[in-house]
Amino acid sequence: MKHAVQVTIFGQQFTLRSDASPAEAQRVAAFVNERIELARVHSSVDSLRTVILALFNVSGSYLQLCDSGAGLDGETEQRLTALVEQMEEANRVAAPAEPGLFDS
Repeated sequence: MKHAVQVTIFGQQFTLRSDASPAEAQRVAAFVNERIELARVHSSVDSLRTVILALFNVSGSYLQLCDSGAGLDGETEQRLTALVEQMEEANRVAAPAEPGLFDS
């Protein structure tokens, strides 16, 4: 069952619909904010580029995990899907003039 959860990512409010519990959605949002903050501290680029850098770093970690053969369990897969959805939503709100930046 999808839950509507309000989270704050990079200082912006989002209402997300997710199968994850509201607590898990907040946990993912906190993780996203931590990664964005790490990217922001280590670069002097604009907001969109900071979010892209954070996504790049998280994606690299995800791919390394996949390559290591440590298969993902259902919960981890769900959390990663929620993270990607939140990053895509943040991109749509932050850069409406650049549609499809994270679309597959």
